[in-house]
Amino acid sequence: MSGNALSDTQVRRAQAYLEVNGTRHPLSGGSLVVGRGTEADLRINDPGVSRRHVEFRTINGHDGPEVTVYDLGSTNGMLVDGQKTTSAVLDNGGQVRVGSTVLTLHVVEESA
Repeated sequence: MSGNALSDTQVRRAQAYLEVNGTRHPLSGGSLVVGRGTEADLRINDPGVSRRHVEFRTINGHDGPEVTVYDLGSTNGMLVDGQKTTSAVLDNGGQVRVGSTVLTLHVVEESA
């Protein structure tokens, strides 16, 4: 095998998005605040969601995007894959529940 051969992961680019109630919301490098208030980047109409409830931070690393979610001191907290926590690194398919709303992380491979 040649040392110059490129693997599929080297010639593909990964992109991350959140799925909320059937709608896709792209995540790129940077942060996305989810909440009920007007100052949130992604507004959720759910009485169990604080004005600024959670923040998703995305770092585009060598192996694709790394997405971390942080609770912003919300009243009701968050569940990540069913576990109450204040922060977590999400895997593809990871679910974050805020109030009665579930946000699912999807990472998709795209050809470069």
